[in-house]
Order: sequence, then structure tokens, then C-alpha cells
Amino acid sequence: YSTAVLLKAGDAIESGANSYSGSYPTPAQAEKWAGGNHDGMEYFELEGTDPNAGGLLAINFEFPDYNILMAGSYNAATAIADQKAIALSAVGIGVVEVARGSDGKWAVKAGSKYNKRYTGNSSYGAGGPASGLLSGTIKGMLNNCSSGRTPWGTYLTCEETIDNSLDPTQPARNYGWAVEIDPYQELAEPTKRTAMGRFSHENVAHMTNADRRVAFYMGDDSTPGCIYKFI
Repeated sequence: YSTAVLLKAGDAIESGANSYSGSYPTPAQAEKWAGGNHDGMEYFELEGTDPNAGGLLAINFEFPDYNILMAGSYNAATAIADQKAIALSAVGIGVVEVARGSDGKWAVKAGSKYNKRYTGNSSYGAGGPASGLLSGTIKGMLNNCSSGRTPWGTYLTCEETIDNSLDPTQPARNYGWAVEIDPYQELAEPTKRTAMGRFSHENVAHMTNADRRVAFYMGDDSTPGCIYKFI
């Protein structure tokens, strides 16, 4: 097999920003970049496109790569507003359209309508039995570890934390959820699914039986960790 870089921290995902080239970004620029420490990902087909030639890639960004974001280290307790916004921009997920060229090499399709960042600064809704305990509009998701997908073609990204270490002013109860995102941008807003439990979500996978009942299995990456089953 061969390897090649497809999308690295600091690459521009959304239009309106240049990729990292040695200078630290403004908050507005960083919000459009690929975040740091890539983790879980899923590939989604595009109607009318051979999946071996192109599709959508949803990918998690678990933690900022501070060396390309700002000088020195990051301290949430003393960070100014711009530093906090930049740090929060580097977590969450990105969705990019990818295509294989005539030379067989894969690349991100710049300018695609599907290319989008969902960051630690973005707004999220909440659904399920505990949604009333969360903020009406939630700021950010973070520590996006591994991931999964639903049978109906949406992305599940997992928050491997039960607080917001990058912005401790936010209510801790807003974090620690599996977040459902439509990579095609056609369905509901990104939503934290409280029915799937609150813990340090590592990943999620589903199985469907003959009568179309679905079970989701989720890993808890805390100590002691365990596996949860949601039907």
C-alpha cells in the first residue's frame, strides 16, 4: 500500500481562508481550518458518484495543535478571548468532499458546498430525555474522539469529556454526549443525543436485525471504562 497526506491540521476546509503557511491565524481564519489531532472518521457516498471515485469524509479533531495556532502554551484560566476562540476552533469535526484524480491520487475538492467545519465555537442543539437539563443553545463540542454512523446516513461524533477544559465558563453538563451531524446539511441542526448517555464517549457502532431494530454500542474511555448498549 501507499500513504499520502489528504488533510492536515491548518488546511483550509471552508472558503475564505488560506491554509497555514507559517503565520498564526486570526480567530476567523482558524474557524475555517482543519483542527488538530485527527481521530474518528466516516466516509459517505454522494448520489450519482462512484464511491471509489469520490464522496464525503467526516473527520474528528480531538485536540488543538497549538504549535500552529499561537505562541506559547494555552491556559484556559488566563486566555484572552481571541486565544480561547482559536483553541476552540481546532476541535470538533470537519466534512470535506474528496475525489480521486486521473492519476489515482485522492484530494480534497476545494470550494465544495459540502465542505464545512463544526467547532468548539459553533452552536448545537440537544435532543432526548435529558435535553431540558442542557442549555437551549450549546456552545461547542470538543475532545471529539472516535465516531460512528446511523443507519439513515448521519454522522455520530463522540465527546470524550464531561466538561469543557478549553472554556471552563461553559456549563459542564453540555458536554459528554454523542453528537449527530448530517454531512449533507439537509436534516436537523447538529444535535447532542442525550438518550445515548453522558460519559467519556470513545466510539459508537450499530447493528440492525432482520426486523429493522437497531442497537448502538458505545465505549466509555474513562476509568473504569465499560461498553454501553442503546436500543
